[in-house]
Amino acid sequence: MTLLCVFPPNYPSHSAPLYEITCSWLTKKKLSTLCTCLDKIWEETSPEVVVYMWSEWLRSQALSELGMSEGIELGNDFEERNGKSGEGLDWRAVSRLNSSNADVYSLLQYEESAKHKVFQESVHTCLICFSEYSGYSFTKLPCQHYFCTTCLKQYCNMHVKEGSVLNLNCPDTSCKEQIPPTYLKQLLDEEAFERWDNLSLQRALDAMADVVYCPKCKTASLEDPDHLVQCSQCRFSFCSLCLSNWHPGQTCMSPEAKLRILQSRRQGREMGEEAIKKEKELINECLDMDYIKREAKQCPTCRMAVQKSEGCNKMICTNCGGYFCFQCGKKIAGYDHFRGGSCILLDQLELNRWELQFNLQLQQLQEQDLVPRNPRGAAGMAAARPCPNCKQVNYKAGGNNHIFCWACQCHYCGLCNNVVRKGAGHFGTGPNKCKQHTPD
Repeated sequence: MTLLCVFPPNYPSHSAPLYEITCSWLTKKKLSTLCTCLDKIWEETSPEVVVYMWSEWLRSQALSELGMSEGIELGNDFEERNGKSGEGLDWRAVSRLNSSNADVYSLLQYEESAKHKVFQESVHTCLICFSEYSGYSFTKLPCQHYFCTTCLKQYCNMHVKEGSVLNLNCPDTSCKEQIPPTYLKQLLDEEAFERWDNLSLQRALDAMADVVYCPKCKTASLEDPDHLVQCSQCRFSFCSLCLSNWHPGQTCMSPEAKLRILQSRRQGREMGEEAIKKEKELINECLDMDYIKREAKQCPTCRMAVQKSEGCNKMICTNCGGYFCFQCGKKIAGYDHFRGGSCILLDQLELNRWELQFNLQLQQLQEQDLVPRNPRGAAGMAAARPCPNCKQVNYKAGGNNHIFCWACQCHYCGLCNNVVRKGAGHFGTGPNKCKQHTPD
């Protein structure tokens, strides 16, 4: 709502200001009612200045006067909006009310603009660097989480540089909302945004199980159910399994066979530098395929090859985020797949590797005197107390029942064998308390 005033030469001694009330969400009839009220205020206060009183009255009491203190009812009568409803309309009342939907949008837009202005003029703490800045230095995401623009730019550039564009979500750990492209365009420079655009398209294509890249021009193409792919760019027809010429009715050549043929092809003939370079690239590709075939498994969701470096057989695909079993290659959700079935969670080789690594670490800690030893050999087993958390055997020192486990960093009582959170509250002489010092 806007109050426009023009002061005549004899204001305020003899004349009231000339004014006009403009509003986009009130009808002309309601605005005319407000004009009548402003005239009454002038009659009561004349010859005093009145503009400030008018503005305060419009701000605090106008809606109550119109019976709209509990809510605003937008008008929808065309004649009333355009001043054709008859008597009682004031020429100083200018209603810009259009349709109800347009006016609701206008009000909501104004509310968001006002909230944004308040946000910019306030001081906030960035949840990344924990520094305080005014709202002008922040970027608020659509999920309503906000961070200082400097940190958010570094966050986005880091993911684009590392290629992890699928992880460009809100930095708040409790939020998984993706940062919209319109925000990324403001946070990234032109080169980084172009790289994000290309990587996003590539990741989207990689996540599609029926998309294969042409071995000649690297164009993404769709494969048929019989593994036939025809490149949409160069029209090359090839097999999606071995990436060679389409061979209907024949099994794919194994990577080992392809490698032998390529190596024999190089013997006894001279090749140009460019041909040798292409030959090396093809040989390396065959070696990679052979290694992937031996060491990796295909994700059942996106068909991406995934290699297990260590740990259990529950795998997560870095391309699509899906879970699957590394032994059978089936898609899984949790650990129920490994209970009572033919697949095991940890291979014996992995268990042996972990035990060897643990024993080496234990030996190093003992050499550095960081692991408590049995102070009296076999005769001192009375001082041994197993940790209630990890079952590692530790020894009392000097009759002290407050024992610290070197393996899991846990504090526990040597008398009741319970984990001790606060030593001062567990040990003592009162009821239900353990003595901190007792003979072994």
